[in-house]
Amino acid sequence: MVAAGGNVRLTPAAAAGFDEYIRQIEAQMASDAQAQRVRMLDRLPDARADVMKGEVAAIPFARRAGGQGASVDVPGGLIHHWFGAAFVPRAGVEDVRAVLQDYNNYSRIYAPDVTESRVLRRNGEDFDIFLRLHRQVRVRVLFGYSFPVEFNTAYHVPYSMQRGVLEVRSISTRIAQVKDPRKSHTDEFPPGDDDGYLWRLNSYWRIYETNSPARGVILECEAVSLSRSVPSFLRGVIAYFTTNFPEESMRNTLAATRQAVRNRAAQP
Repeated sequence: MVAAGGNVRLTPAAAAGFDEYIRQIEAQMASDAQAQRVRMLDRLPDARADVMKGEVAAIPFARRAGGQGASVDVPGGLIHHWFGAAFVPRAGVEDVRAVLQDYNNYSRIYAPDVTESRVLRRNGEDFDIFLRLHRQVRVRVLFGYSFPVEFNTAYHVPYSMQRGVLEVRSISTRIAQVKDPRKSHTDEFPPGDDDGYLWRLNSYWRIYETNSPARGVILECEAVSLSRSVPSFLRGVIAYFTTNFPEESMRNTLAATRQAVRNRAAQP
């Protein structure tokens, strides 16, 4: 058995549904910033307590009416929205900025999820970057069976500092699934005409320092992605990307970032 090959297309309706969802959450973020309420953990006291104890939080976060858990149906697709957070003791915002902007080393920091990374363009605090994302998909209905999936992705990433909070927006500008990572990393399906595992991926970071109950820096991240809808006969294969993948990616990304920041802060 192999993964389905290039047989699903991103429809204008699914793309429009994602764009509208992004417009809504970005409008909410702008409203929160105006009201000086950008620190999401302040509104999630239980999660904040866990994070300050050293846990990595990953919470389903679909905001739009009708969303179930972390997913929202749109015509021909599913939007996945997760919120995550982590705490790094005795570190500061600039330690996090240095790690997040070390794009040429992402394949080391975020291995094995990122296998290649580089800066395409930089203009001050605005970046365009390339990342090759890798996942080993486990098919539950076939015990012990898995296959690799890779995506060649590009993002526009602006940084800004607002009232002591470093805000980072990572907006996908191109996502192309690799046809067979076991043979080639550059032979791609046309973007939006593939297996439908990942068509869009935006991330929104908020990084700020705290002294209560311990001194350090808090990492907050919201990730919003778009994948195909899931017909019942493909659920065993695709459910990994519509359930496990977004949560695992959030936890792995925050844990790896925390470790890299911790290592940097510990340097003389």
